[in-house]
Amino acid sequence: MKKFGIWIVVMSAILSAGVIGYTYSTNPYSYFHANYDDAYELTGYWRLVKPKWLKEKGYNTFVIGSSRSQSGFNPDTYDELNDNSLTYNMALPGMGYYEVLETAEYITKSVDMDGPMTFIVAMDAYLMPMNKAKARNEQVSWTPKRYDVFGKIEYNIEFWAKLLFSRAAIEDGHAKSTSTKKPQLKWQKNGFSRVGFNKFRGDKVVRDLKKWRKRKRFILGDQKVDYFRQTMEMLDRPNVTVHFVHLPFHNFVQGIFEELSPGYQTRAKTKLVQQFVDYTPQHATFEMYDYFTCNEYNSEEIPADTRSEYFRDLSHMRAIYGDQIMKEIFSDGPYRSDLGVKIETMEAYKAYLKKDKVCLGRWISEHKAYYEATDDSDIEGAVDIADEEEDDELGLDF
Repeated sequence: MKKFGIWIVVMSAILSAGVIGYTYSTNPYSYFHANYDDAYELTGYWRLVKPKWLKEKGYNTFVIGSSRSQSGFNPDTYDELNDNSLTYNMALPGMGYYEVLETAEYITKSVDMDGPMTFIVAMDAYLMPMNKAKARNEQVSWTPKRYDVFGKIEYNIEFWAKLLFSRAAIEDGHAKSTSTKKPQLKWQKNGFSRVGFNKFRGDKVVRDLKKWRKRKRFILGDQKVDYFRQTMEMLDRPNVTVHFVHLPFHNFVQGIFEELSPGYQTRAKTKLVQQFVDYTPQHATFEMYDYFTCNEYNSEEIPADTRSEYFRDLSHMRAIYGDQIMKEIFSDGPYRSDLGVKIETMEAYKAYLKKDKVCLGRWISEHKAYYEATDDSDIEGAVDIADEEEDDELGLDF
C-alpha cells in the first residue's frame, strides 16, 4: 500500500509537470481569451502584458484598435509632435468592435483621468470583412470565467500554469526585445509592434489578394453601430479629445471589397459617420478622419522586384504611413491632407466619397491583371451588406 501511495504521488507529479510543461512551451503567457480562436492563439502574450504595462507610467494618450494600429501608430512619433504627452499603444491584433468598448472602459478605470487625455480610435474594428462564416465566442469548458480587458479569463490548470511562468517570461522577453545586440522580439514596452517597420514585397501581391478573396462576409449590422455609439458615450468625459480614424488599405484590397460586396465601403462608412455626426458630445472633443480612400499612398504601385514604401502587407500600413497620418492630424495649424479627409458634415463627406469611388473604379480597371490572377480562389459565401444587416455580430480578423 505504501508503494502504491508513492507511485500515485510520483505519477501525479509527472502528469502535472507534463501539463505545465506543455502549456509553457506552447503558449506560456496568455490567459486572456480573445473574441475568436485565431486571435487568441496569435495575441495571447499581448493580452496579458498590455494591461500590466499600461499602469506602469502616467500615460495620457492612448491608441485603441487592431494590428493595423499596433504596428502602424508609433507612440514615439506622437510624443515628438506633442509636448507633455506620454503615449501608450493599447491596440491588439484581432481587436473587435466590442473589445474597443471594453478597452476604452478599462483605460478610463485604470489611469488618472483628471488631466487632459487623448484617444486615437481606429475604425477598422467596425468595418473589417470576415474570413469565417461564424466567429466563435463560446466558453471552452465548464470552469468559472470572468470578463476582464480583452476578454474572458478561464480558471483551470492551464491558467495557473501560464500564470506561474508568465512574470519571469515577461521580463525575460522584454529584455531580449530591447537588446542592443540583436533584438529577438518585435515589440516595445509602449505597446508598439516593430513589424510596422517591415516592407511588403511586390511579388507577394497576388498571394495576398487570394487570401482576401476568401473572405466570407462583409457586414455592418446594427449591433456594431450601437457599440460605436457606446464607445463614444464611454469616452465623452471632461478634458478628453478623441480622434476616430478610418485606417488605410491598399487599393488592391479595396478592390476586393468592391468585388465581393459592391458598395460596402461607401455604405458602411456612411452609416458610421452618420452616427458620429448625430452624436453631440457633452464633455469631450470628437474628431473623425478618413484615410480609407483612393489616395496616393493607397494607390502605390508595387512591382514584383520592389518593396512597398507604405505597407507591410496589402491591409497593414507601415509605421511611416502612420507617422504621416499623425503629422497631418496633430501638427500645429489647420488640417491639410492629400491623403485623407476630416469629416465635418455628411453632405461634404458624401461628395468626397462620390469622387473617391470614381478614383477607385479607375484604379481597379487599370489593374485587372492582378485580380484575374486570383480567379482560382474560393469566394464562396461572399454576400452583399444589404442582405446581412440583421445578422448576428461577428468577431474581427486581424
